[in-house]
Amino acid sequence: MKLFHYAVFLGLLAVGLDGSVLLVPHQDELGLMFFKARQYPQARRILEEKLAAGERSIDVIVPLAEILVRSGDVDRALAMLRSFPVRLDERTALANRIGQFERYGQLTRDYMHTLEEINRAKRSEDTLRELANLYRYLNLTDPLAATLRDLIAHYAAEPSDFVELANLEAIEGRPSHSAHTLDELGRRHPEALTGDSVEFLINVLLDSGDTARAQERASWWLARHSLSAEAIRLAGLMDSRGQPGLGLRLLKPFEAAADTNPALLVELIHLEMTTGMSDAAFERLQRLHRAQQLPGELAEPFLELALARRNLDAAIALAGERDSKISPIGCWQTWPRWLWRKDVMTSYVAWLRA
Repeated sequence: MKLFHYAVFLGLLAVGLDGSVLLVPHQDELGLMFFKARQYPQARRILEEKLAAGERSIDVIVPLAEILVRSGDVDRALAMLRSFPVRLDERTALANRIGQFERYGQLTRDYMHTLEEINRAKRSEDTLRELANLYRYLNLTDPLAATLRDLIAHYAAEPSDFVELANLEAIEGRPSHSAHTLDELGRRHPEALTGDSVEFLINVLLDSGDTARAQERASWWLARHSLSAEAIRLAGLMDSRGQPGLGLRLLKPFEAAADTNPALLVELIHLEMTTGMSDAAFERLQRLHRAQQLPGELAEPFLELALARRNLDAAIALAGERDSKISPIGCWQTWPRWLWRKDVMTSYVAWLRA
């Protein structure tokens, strides 16, 4: 009976020993175990030994590279990863890891080239946006423009992507491309259009020689934002770009409000005088003057128009009204103060009549 018990005990002991052998990690697994347990010194010692013995598997190279980066040896980690033979389907993942290490090592251009390789293998919005940030940092405008075009063509680009690309295209001397980009912004993000972006669009359309479309887009904007301030702004832009006639057309729908809007009236009178419609300007100013509603900033243009028409009574009357209100600043600076004295104006008029 005792012999049977000993036999059973020895059998159990043998099974237990055999099982415990299975639980003891093999030397090949120890490096990864220490690495996963964040016991980096022990993991590095074992992985370095395996590397020295000629083992270059992914379970050796990748964790060892990460340990090297943690210890500050980024160059060696990158050299190991770059020389690591990978299958085609592993290339993107490895390039991502290399790029991560290059960021740690502040190797900006190396990181940029790695991202470009990743993007060629598998394009993604995140990769493109990271590349765009690097191109901005390094002031590389050509690849930045190309990257923004990719974002706009393949992903849900932000309004700022369109505006930035349009700016780059305008700087490159491609105003028609810039206008197309801004039109695309209006199509895909109509809520993001602002007075500034419309002004930008009109500028590049004028640069490309497309005055008809510039007029059309400005009128389209004002039809939806019937604010006199916007009309004044765009009319002034047209005037500054050598198109006062287009500017005057933009103001025509707002003409009825000019009598009670000094800023609008000033711009309207200026454009009428510039485009050869000084008779209409004079009639408007004379009507306001008789109604005692002539804004002070338009006294000088009114005087100029009155004298040009030899309407001397109006000139004398205006001088008499302004004699006691002469200001040394603003619009009065362009006319000598003494000219506004009624006695001087009367003498001047007498000379004109002689």
